[in-house]
Amino acid sequence: MNDISSTVMIVLLAGLVVVVVIVVLSKKGVLSELNLEMLKGMFKLNTKSDQLAISEKTEEGKELQATKILKWLQEQINKVNGSYVLTDSTHENAKIAMQLYTKVTGEIIATCFFESPDYGIGDYAYGISPGTCFNRLTLRSLCNSDTESVVRERIKNFECKGNIIVIDDSVQLSKMGGIFCKMPDKSYLTFIALNSVSYSNRNQGLVFSGTLAQQLFDYYNSFIPNNT
Repeated sequence: MNDISSTVMIVLLAGLVVVVVIVVLSKKGVLSELNLEMLKGMFKLNTKSDQLAISEKTEEGKELQATKILKWLQEQINKVNGSYVLTDSTHENAKIAMQLYTKVTGEIIATCFFESPDYGIGDYAYGISPGTCFNRLTLRSLCNSDTESVVRERIKNFECKGNIIVIDDSVQLSKMGGIFCKMPDKSYLTFIALNSVSYSNRNQGLVFSGTLAQQLFDYYNSFIPNNT
C-alpha cells in the first residue's frame, strides 16, 4: 500500500471509530472528549468500504444535493477520490471550509471546540447563502460573555439565520472540529478537520456524505436549544 493509500485508510478508520464511539456512548448517555490524534493509527477496524459511500440519487431519481457539492469540491481541489475528499494541508482545509459555506443551503452547524469562535472580519461564514440556518457551537472556556456578544452581533450581519451556541464546560460531549450540513433534500455532508500537533502545515481534513454524515449532524444538532 502506498503512502497516500495508507493515509486515506488511517483517516477513514479514525473517522469511523469516532462515529461508532459517539453513537454507542450517546445511547448510554455517557459522552466524553475524543482526541483524534490519539485515535489515528491506533485502531484496526474491519468494516465495509461503502460506509462512506455517496448516496447518488433520491427515490425520484434526482441527484442528491450533498452528492453534487461533494463532486464539485473534488473538482475544485482536483482530488477525485470517489465517495470522499481528503485534504492534505491547512490551506486546503481553509479552502474547503470557505467553499462549503458559500455552496451549502439548508442547515449548517460549525463546531469551534479548540479555538476562539471570534474569527473577526475574516470569518468564512460571512459567505453563507441567504436563507441558510447557521449555528456555531463553542465552549464557555473559549468564549466569555464579551466574546459571545461580539460574535452574536457579527452573525446578525450575515445574510442567513445565524446564532452562536455556548456550551457550558460541565457538559460532557465529544469534541470534533468540523462543519456539519443538512441539505433541503435531507442529504448530509460533513467536513472534519484532523489537526496535526507536530506539523501545522500538514493538517488534514475529510469530507463525506451519507449515513455517517447524518449521524454526526444529528449529534451536534442535539446540543442546539429547541432541536432534538
